[in-house]
Amino acid sequence: MSAEIRAFLQAIAAAPEDDLPRLVFADWLDENGRPERADFIRVEVDIARTQPGSPDRSKLFERQDALLKAHRKEWFALFDGKVEEYKSERGFVIAIRTGPEQFLTHADQWFGTQPITEMRLSNVWSDSPAGRKCLAKEIFTSPYLGQLKSLDLENAGVNAAGIYWLSQNPAITELQELNLRGNRIANEGVRTLAAMPGLAKLEVLEMTACGITDLGARSLTTAPYFGNLRKLNLIYNRISDEVQRQLRDRYGRAVPTWQDFSANQVSPSRKVRYRRRGG
Repeated sequence: MSAEIRAFLQAIAAAPEDDLPRLVFADWLDENGRPERADFIRVEVDIARTQPGSPDRSKLFERQDALLKAHRKEWFALFDGKVEEYKSERGFVIAIRTGPEQFLTHADQWFGTQPITEMRLSNVWSDSPAGRKCLAKEIFTSPYLGQLKSLDLENAGVNAAGIYWLSQNPAITELQELNLRGNRIANEGVRTLAAMPGLAKLEVLEMTACGITDLGARSLTTAPYFGNLRKLNLIYNRISDEVQRQLRDRYGRAVPTWQDFSANQVSPSRKVRYRRRGG
């Protein structure tokens, strides 16, 4: 990769919401013999800008599919075979699903050249020939987490120690969604989250089946940085009606109840499995 291309990609990664750096790069690609890559960027930008139901969208999706079939392996070689899933938007990868070793090995390349704002991490534990090892500290203190708006850690083996390392990362300031479903973060982990300044933009906090009781849940009623929450899910935790009322007083309808789940045809008897792991 040339220094000029890397500079373009770094500018795009640094401004994930801005189309201009992408379109400037597309113009440069046209001028330097790569019209198909330029076309793909423009097509995906047009898809993002076109209203659903527009007759133009089907033609854009057809062109997108044709370009991907011909060039996916070339354009997304950094991700093929290295992540479980990835999603492109406006010409570049914006979301990945990956494992702990893959993240630690490839994060420099991924986040340094792509505007990734969403990540699902399958685990914080490594199963290597040398033995099982927790990688929560190395992962959660990575500066690349500062690029994320959504972090999905469902059933990833995180506990209160892992939440501590997350809270120690000064780069985390943009998170809007955090999914901790099925992790035994317990009361200590909740108290750490409730005092974390980096979560001031958080809108969705999913903590279903996290081993939380009243002792931890009460810290959420006075959390100083949770003013933007629109969803706080604490289903399948041992929280009393009294503390549920306190949470509803603070966050209103952001805190769903069993009645809310029943209205959406979700059975209260549904069991959520989680792994008893450290992190």
